[in-house]
Amino acid sequence: MNNIVVMNSDQENTKQSISVPGNFAVCNLADCVKSSSCLRHVAAGLIPPRQMCIVSVNPNFVTHENLVSGTCAAYVNAQRVTLARGFQQALKTVPLGNKKALEAQLRNRFCQAVYYRVRKGTRALTPEEQQFVEQVLVANGAHRPVIFDAYEEDYLWDR
Repeated sequence: MNNIVVMNSDQENTKQSISVPGNFAVCNLADCVKSSSCLRHVAAGLIPPRQMCIVSVNPNFVTHENLVSGTCAAYVNAQRVTLARGFQQALKTVPLGNKKALEAQLRNRFCQAVYYRVRKGTRALTPEEQQFVEQVLVANGAHRPVIFDAYEEDYLWDR
């Protein structure tokens, strides 16, 4: 699906691009007490009016009690997090004899295809995944602190 790209000005008047994945369910229920901090509601406000069809949370799924108590199961925190990409440099600090065991541990967690994507940096690592990768790297002899190849700020769209 296509991404929706919206240009917003932040406090320093620099442009910031926010890409909402086309399969991310948005929410238009403004009466919810958590709407201002919900990524689904924030994303709904970013969709351009010319976009005829969207993926949305079923308004009948959310009860009045959910709206006033802030206990909606569809809630996603709209806080940006630091994602990491790649750990090829950190991998170079692991002793050669430990690399097969390290790769097996990471492939067990991510599966083989995803392991190669996170290692190369074509797929970002969430903070929780970064912590796991760092623990495995250090347990297999990598130097502390583990520094990933690149970092970026974004929302956790896949929640």
